[in-house]
Amino acid sequence: MSADLDMSIGRAAMAFTGETPWHRDGTRLDDAQPLEVWARAAGMTWQALSAPVQFNTAAGLKTYGDKQVIYRSDNGAALSVMGDGYKIVQPMECLEFFRDLIRAQGFKMHTAGVLAGGRKFWALAETPNGGEVVKGDKVRQFLTVCTSLDGSAATTVDFTNVRIVCANTFAEHRSEKRTAGGVKVYHSAEFDAEAAKRSLGLSAEKWQAFMKATQTMAEQSCTLEQARHVLREIFGQPVSAKPDAASLAMSAINRAKGGAAAGMVDTREQRSVARCLELFTGAGRGANHAGVKGTRWGLFNAITEHVDHEQGRDATRLQAAWFGRGAGFKDEAFKLLTA
Repeated sequence: MSADLDMSIGRAAMAFTGETPWHRDGTRLDDAQPLEVWARAAGMTWQALSAPVQFNTAAGLKTYGDKQVIYRSDNGAALSVMGDGYKIVQPMECLEFFRDLIRAQGFKMHTAGVLAGGRKFWALAETPNGGEVVKGDKVRQFLTVCTSLDGSAATTVDFTNVRIVCANTFAEHRSEKRTAGGVKVYHSAEFDAEAAKRSLGLSAEKWQAFMKATQTMAEQSCTLEQARHVLREIFGQPVSAKPDAASLAMSAINRAKGGAAAGMVDTREQRSVARCLELFTGAGRGANHAGVKGTRWGLFNAITEHVDHEQGRDATRLQAAWFGRGAGFKDEAFKLLTA
């Protein structure tokens, strides 16, 4: 299934505004629709319930320790087995987080949905903040609430930014040198939405710090060799490659003539390094934009475009880019390019 979106409601459990997502699934809504409409379109009207783990024995039904099965109220599907101290966050709580922000601060709903059959879900709203890194290259700020029911992710409230020209996404908070910060609540504690908002701050200072960092990247040139060095730090150094038949034949001829054994040792770039270099040197969306081409900002967007739109399998790319390995690559890129 595309992007690992939940399909148990008979269609992709995702709602969105604006352009159709890259995976071409989900239900388009007006951002002004009530949250209840968003919940239905995104497949988030069910509740996560729990029951003790039990098993049959010759002596009768027994309960297994302190374990609980977490399951869906709508179809009874089991989602995970967790300890009874696991604090559940409901799908509707992700949407409710934004109700007062929409009413009082001008936030607009943007996407919401369910992944992996209900094990993960998220809601994302656009904040009033936006700007240009360089003239004509716009970035918008969003706020995401995401969580899991299988222990794979804490409940996280975090700023995410989107480069409009190519829909690349990148978070603000993970580098220790950045002033912006997200909120992470592990499932051993109750999720308090109002406390999360207070801790997050929701201030314009966080956005201004991010914009300053991106504009500084756009002011700094980046040669091909510098880009290759950064990419190897992120994705890995060149790896040994087996020589082909032609190389082996040439090596044999050279040895017979008393020459060097050419072709016996060969290396190749990691696939992601090679592809990001292509995107950086002109193949990427917006790569040739004035003020972007040949800069650290241009390299950063080559990396995020590759991670968001190309890397991995369609079925798992969204999860990886937002919550997993892909997010780590983007964090490391931001750290290196703003050092």
